[in-house]
Amino acid sequence: MKLFLLFLLVPIVEIALFIQLGGLIGLFPTLGVIIITAIVGAYLARTQFPLVIDQFRDAASHLKDPMNPILQAIAIFAGGLLLLTPGFFTDMIGFLLLIPYTREFLVNFFMVNFAGTILARSKFTSSPAHGDGIIDGNAIEIDPENK
Repeated sequence: MKLFLLFLLVPIVEIALFIQLGGLIGLFPTLGVIIITAIVGAYLARTQFPLVIDQFRDAASHLKDPMNPILQAIAIFAGGLLLLTPGFFTDMIGFLLLIPYTREFLVNFFMVNFAGTILARSKFTSSPAHGDGIIDGNAIEIDPENK
């Protein structure tokens, strides 16, 4: 139901903003603003995405939790998509997701408030499957002199 309301209300807000801004500045400036926000959004997403990928690689190579860089990458991708979508409301949300400080705030807010709930509901847990802590496996001894 919430998703239905989202898909209903966002286009209504966008149309209202188009009408208001179009009446205020005219048709062609309004279209120009839409095109410029799409170009700026694509540029921002393109420049920030490699930085987040580097953070992910650094976290993975140092065996740190990569959740923050993964969520940052998802936020950048979503922000880029929202800026490519014509509309001023979606552009505002897209820019918020592409500005590093607000994106960091939103990602941390999500991790604090929702990540634990999502992990608790998932089928994957860190506890052993059998409950006794024993993991079956095979090992091969390698002679260091006969590599």
